[in-house]
Amino acid sequence: IVNDVLCQAARQGNQDFRTTVEAYLPPLISAAASFEKCPKHIKKLQNLVSIWKSKQYTSDAVIPKLQEALAGSTVSATPEPVNTSLKLAKEAPFILPSFHGDAS
Repeated sequence: IVNDVLCQAARQGNQDFRTTVEAYLPPLISAAASFEKCPKHIKKLQNLVSIWKSKQYTSDAVIPKLQEALAGSTVSATPEPVNTSLKLAKEAPFILPSFHGDAS
C-alpha cells in the first residue's frame, strides 16, 4: 500500500506528502525486515527500496536510512518530527448524526 501511495504522490507531484511520509519509512522497513529467517521477504524489501530509489519515490537522503533498516540496524521507532501544517485527525471536528441506523 505504501508503494502505491508513494507512486501516486510522485505522479501528482505531491512533495509535502512525500516529505511527511519519509520520516516513517525507516521504522516501517525495519519492522518489516525483522523476520530474520525469511530471506525471500528481505529480498522483496530490498527490491522495493531499489524501485523507490530508481523511480525517485523518496528523496536521496532517505535511501541510506532504508538500506540501514534492511541491514538490521536498530532504527528508532519514533520518526523524526516533520514541520508541516498538517491537521491531525483528532483535531478535526467530529459531529455525530442525529440518528444511527434505520430511521423508521
